[in-house]
Amino acid sequence: MVHPIYRVISFKIVGPYKLKIDFNDGTSQTIDFHSILEGELFGPLRDEKLFNQVDIDPEIYTLVWPNGADFDPATLHEMLTTICHFKKLAHRVWESFKTTIAFTMAAFNILVQTNGFEPDENGFVHLSIANFNL
Repeated sequence: MVHPIYRVISFKIVGPYKLKIDFNDGTSQTIDFHSILEGELFGPLRDEKLFNQVDIDPEIYTLVWPNGADFDPATLHEMLTTICHFKKLAHRVWESFKTTIAFTMAAFNILVQTNGFEPDENGFVHLSIANFNL
């Protein structure tokens, strides 16, 4: 299986912790690094002065910082795609959760109605599990 070799050919700082990165295949990614700057190696890059000292390593064509932090060019190239996949997954999980809550509320309403419980003046139905005859 052949894996493409990506190289960072240029970058531009476009905001705090945000870089627009151009690759040798003609594509570019704008990446906000703020949320991934954690740990022993990347945590110090939360200092914006240090982060802005980013440069391109002339041998391996990736982003490097003076503290030794770097990212694999393929990781940078695919980062936005990976984030999109996670967002889609989170959206599906959230939709599933909302469906489960809706089903639970419908079941609750049916149980309340079939057992003749009346809501109080605030609209609450005070229940205990002992009140239900299944």
